[in-house]
Amino acid sequence: MTFDVEKPAQIPIFIIAWLLIVKERWHVLPIGRTAGALLMGVLTVVAQTLGPDEAFHAVKYDTLALLWGMMVLVEYLKDDTLFEMFIDRFFVSNKSLTPSRLIWLLSIS
Repeated sequence: MTFDVEKPAQIPIFIIAWLLIVKERWHVLPIGRTAGALLMGVLTVVAQTLGPDEAFHAVKYDTLALLWGMMVLVEYLKDDTLFEMFIDRFFVSNKSLTPSRLIWLLSIS
């Protein structure tokens, strides 16, 4: 089995992008996941492994809109401590919720 790589610069760019996305922050390069993905996208175009038109057509705007909406919703609800209230009400103070019942509820939902 052989791999045919048209542009060898794709491999280190992919590995660096993957490492930046997997870990939240690196001490060597203190940027977040989003900035790391954006930086590697720009580097992909600069290294000419992907043309600007190809990069523009590779963007899925419906997925970006969904992710943006979810991030905004989570940040808004995190500030209102809704998640802590939910966990406390349904898991900590609920004495009738046994592990087997929780597995059953998760499997039917």
